[in-house]
Amino acid sequence: MLIGAQLTGKARLGGLPQVAAEQLQSMDLERDVAAAKQASYSLYEAKQTLDQAKEDFDDAGSKYNHSEKHYEYVQAQHQWQASQHTYNAAVQSFEMSLRVLYLKVKDNDQVLTAARTPWPWSGTTSPPSS
Repeated sequence: MLIGAQLTGKARLGGLPQVAAEQLQSMDLERDVAAAKQASYSLYEAKQTLDQAKEDFDDAGSKYNHSEKHYEYVQAQHQWQASQHTYNAAVQSFEMSLRVLYLKVKDNDQVLTAARTPWPWSGTTSPPSS
């Protein structure tokens, strides 16, 4: 195992860490999305693909005088345009997944808070049995 434990040892799982209300209130979607985009390998890789397509397009333009009579130039142009769309879709998908996760954290906190609230008719945290 890469965590330094013995192969035949027993793993002990700890409890989940508690999330304080201050931590939830300090969440800033725009700041967190920007930081996550900077740290994302998938977006880095998509940008590298986009840059390579741009370089290929520029090379084809130099080689074929930016003439659309040469299919190689047109092919490079289409590949460059497709790479732009692919990159934009990757960025939008990444941002949307983080936004969904952000909203889910807030929603789950509300559900957990409601579940911990005692029921008014019994003083317990469960509804009366029917």
